[in-house]
This record gives sequence, C-alpha cells and structure tokens, in this order.
Amino acid sequence: MKPDQAESFAQEGIEGLRTFASNQPGMQRHISFRSIKQPDVFVDFVSWDSLENAEAAVAKMDELSKSDEMQDMMATFEKVEFFDHFKLVP
Repeated sequence: MKPDQAESFAQEGIEGLRTFASNQPGMQRHISFRSIKQPDVFVDFVSWDSLENAEAAVAKMDELSKSDEMQDMMATFEKVEFFDHFKLVP
C-alpha cells in the first residue's frame, strides 16, 4: 500500500474488497489485518469452499482491476508481496 493511501484504504478500500469477495460463489470468510509497526502493510485472509471458486474470484478481480472504474483503487497498491492459495492442515 502506498503510505499516503493507507488510511483511505483502511476506511474504504477494505470494505470494497470485502463486498466484492462476499458476492463471489463459495466465499466463506474474509478477514483483514493491518500491521501495527508498518501501518501501510495489510494482509487479507479469504476462506473459500473450493480452490476452483477461489481461482475464479481471482480471475474476476484481475479482470475488474483493469477497468476504468477500478483504476483509482488499484493505484493505491504499491505492490503485492505475497499471494497464494493454502489448505488447512488438520
């Protein structure tokens, strides 16, 4: 997150991402974390019912991120340092 955009993202951007995720098939839970020591660092954890639904949501977000209406929000991101899919270890 760009440091000068962190507050705006915390107040508005996270809610937009949460709304997007909650409207995708299979989304079970979305939790956002903000670093205490680096307040411009955020981590999102999204739980899905299947890898297929998770990957479909990522594809849709990638598609939307290129649209004119999403350019302002996407400009707030400095970089994505880590993105992956995981499974629960019993």
